[in-house]
Amino acid sequence: MKFHRPPGEAFLIRRPRALTCLRRLSGVLMVMAAGVPVAIGQERLLPIRLGRFLFSPSLVVSNSWENNVERVNEDQEPLGPIDSEVTAIRPILRFDFPYEKSFARLVYRGDFREYSAAALSDLGGASHLLEFVGHFEAARVFRLDVEEHYLNGITGLLNEAPGGEFRYVTQPLETWETRLAMDFDLSPTHSLEIGGIRSDTTFEQSATSEFFQNLSTRSLFLRYVLDRGPASEIYGSAEMQSVQQEGDLLFRPADYRVRSLGVGFRRATSKDLSSEAEVSYSATKFTEGSGTPFRGLTLDAQLVLSPAPGNVMQVRLRRAPLPSFFDVSPYYLNEAVEVEYMRPLGRAFGLQVLLGVRRNRYSDPVSGAGILSPSKGERREDFITGGTVSLGWHVNRAAAVSLAYRAVKSRSNIVAEGADGPYDIYDNRSDGVVLTVTGGW
Repeated sequence: MKFHRPPGEAFLIRRPRALTCLRRLSGVLMVMAAGVPVAIGQERLLPIRLGRFLFSPSLVVSNSWENNVERVNEDQEPLGPIDSEVTAIRPILRFDFPYEKSFARLVYRGDFREYSAAALSDLGGASHLLEFVGHFEAARVFRLDVEEHYLNGITGLLNEAPGGEFRYVTQPLETWETRLAMDFDLSPTHSLEIGGIRSDTTFEQSATSEFFQNLSTRSLFLRYVLDRGPASEIYGSAEMQSVQQEGDLLFRPADYRVRSLGVGFRRATSKDLSSEAEVSYSATKFTEGSGTPFRGLTLDAQLVLSPAPGNVMQVRLRRAPLPSFFDVSPYYLNEAVEVEYMRPLGRAFGLQVLLGVRRNRYSDPVSGAGILSPSKGERREDFITGGTVSLGWHVNRAAAVSLAYRAVKSRSNIVAEGADGPYDIYDNRSDGVVLTVTGGW
């Protein structure tokens, strides 16, 4: 039996259909990357059997160096870019309970990190993520998928968000998210999928909390699925999302809804790999305050190829409005392309390459408040490129080592007022090297 795996692990596992729908609605969950190790060798770690339970403990220790930890412009006052070593310890405890075609999983991930730079010596922090995933089948015609996620951490982890809107800060936050999907077979070739997501993120009171607004999202979807053979499906979908923001919302729209109608397909490319793509027409409507609405086509796709035995290539495409905390823009249009390639190098080594390009276009003109006054009336637009190259070594079945180089470059049209004149506040570049050791049972 194949299990659903959390995002970020080395290789893909085909997911139950309803769970796939939940993942497609999860763009509003900005912090799911917390504590997920990047280690090619993790796939070979084996669980401990406790009767019907499978217990998988592991520990990830990483040491990285980055020349711009906070991802700021070189003219940023008062310090500019800061280079630092970052030491992180990430314990992972996973419990699996398989039962016939059903299963349940409980996972704890921790992230404890500290910085060597004197200016960042007090900014280390701890993050804790709890995750429950359940897949249940009854009478061969009904399937239920449930997920529950809890995160208590820092917004430095939000750099892994789909849109990459955030620079590094240590603002404490707390997130709860519940996902539910039901899949009914109406006939041998027709089925109905119904589900939704409820997510709440709150930012604790601190010196930086004024830059964030508490965020609540509610999402519902309905899909009518037609099987086109044992390996492919097409479907029509209807989705509705409600976004509420609370905080210092002066001159800023607060609440809006997104409604979408679309079509999509899913195809199993092999026993363990699957592809999915959905194209929708989406429109926003503001229920409180005023703002520039979004109307247009959106895209969410993950295409998986296996060009040679053991080789896996993933292409991820996205065009969608995502919630924003910047100035007066309640959302930004995120357009992204990401390509990941994984290749074994013999029996003990593996190569992983990740390249990405994204553009973020914000919904409303800059208010010109504070240091952003030189850009008053402009709509922010960011262009971000980046990549990671990682070499992994399977030391044995219980240990793996990886060495990675990563680089990110961001360019934006927004200018800020500095002591020595205007500067491009959101232009920055970051380069880093990461050494990761993963150990398990």
